[in-house]
Amino acid sequence: MSELVNYVEARGYLERVPDPQDRRASIVRLSARGEALNQAAREILQEIEEEWAKEIGWEQMSALKQGLNALVNILEKEKSKS
Repeated sequence: MSELVNYVEARGYLERVPDPQDRRASIVRLSARGEALNQAAREILQEIEEEWAKEIGWEQMSALKQGLNALVNILEKEKSKS
């Protein structure tokens, strides 16, 4: 995990700040660049969702999202059992 954090941090998407409660630890958070990327991704996903909803209708889009969320929950439960 630390290699991944180092990789993303080196590209300017994350930053490490000292943990005020524990001097040995750092808090990893999104940098301004990371926040901008996150916002752009959210906007793109919103556009895609709207396009799909125009094709299948908002009711089916809502059902699709609920079904996908249910599958994620099932997978997370299975993962935690391992």
